[in-house]
Amino acid sequence: TTLEAARLLMNAGAKPKRTIRFMLWSGEEQGLLGSRAYIKAHPEENARISAVLVHDGGTNYVSGIEATRPMVSIFEKVFEPVVALNQEMPFKIHEVKGLTMGMGSDHDSYLMAGVPGFFWRQLGKANYNHTHHTQYDTFDQAIPEYQQHTSMVVAIGAYNIANLDALLPREGLTASRATGRRLGDLGVSLQDDGVTLKDVAEGKPAHKAGLRDGDRVLRIGTKDVTDYVTLRDALREAPQKAKWRVRRGDKEVEIEFAFEAGPAPAQDRRILGVNLEDDGSTLSEVVEGSPADAAGLKVGDRILRIGAKDVKDYDSLVEAIQTAEKKTTVRLRRGAKEMELPVTFER
Repeated sequence: TTLEAARLLMNAGAKPKRTIRFMLWSGEEQGLLGSRAYIKAHPEENARISAVLVHDGGTNYVSGIEATRPMVSIFEKVFEPVVALNQEMPFKIHEVKGLTMGMGSDHDSYLMAGVPGFFWRQLGKANYNHTHHTQYDTFDQAIPEYQQHTSMVVAIGAYNIANLDALLPREGLTASRATGRRLGDLGVSLQDDGVTLKDVAEGKPAHKAGLRDGDRVLRIGTKDVTDYVTLRDALREAPQKAKWRVRRGDKEVEIEFAFEAGPAPAQDRRILGVNLEDDGSTLSEVVEGSPADAAGLKVGDRILRIGAKDVKDYDSLVEAIQTAEKKTTVRLRRGAKEMELPVTFER
């Protein structure tokens, strides 16, 4: 997709106002290692980057992009040619409160650094869960017409963003994904079709609500579910109490479901602007320009307290960040010394 988008722009003789850089990072599956290392090596670039567009959702066609409210009207103009490109592959701009972290792809690295990062939404007949990261991930699974369409969408989007008079707005970039909404939180897995439940764990929220192995999810709240992507979106957007409609055998069943508060999302640490060692409290990375960097925190520091909350592990660190005042103090151990630093969080 990336190479073809580059070829299209070159063949068209495109000369955008802003540089379009085509990038491929290694180590994504091992912890976004390539993109994080690149950002660390080139921190001076971050303030000049308008957008990072990450394609990492398989061979289905690109069907949309998320945008914060200040971005919506901009993107309506940017993607106007895309909307009319192919009626069989519609494209939609999804207004969100904040660009979503937690997809586990390289845009997360840039969001953590305060740069607008986007993960394309995709739809189509390809089964991501069956193919990708399995022995079935062979070249014949690629769908040519989807790849061609997606390359045009990416090329047009990149070109029009590059031709904007100003950088994309950065207000309210990040938003935690709704807690307690992931399949693991609910206590279920999915069959290869991405919508049929399996391994519904006894005692977990899904089982307690009445969902069972073999139930095929048709709707959550007001959102129809047709594949894994629409299931994921429906989970994220449903109210705290929502009706699930499932097909069980030859019948359709409606189930009342109340989402429980799940574990704190991993990206809460990004409000501080750090990554952590396995112990959950020692800093392995401090993002340049972040609240942690401004406060003087350094790689190797072990956080002991934030505000009035002691920090012993990752969970207590997240709780401390969530409950801290915007302006507070961080107590840490650096080598053999303990020290206290003032910090101002971005909210």
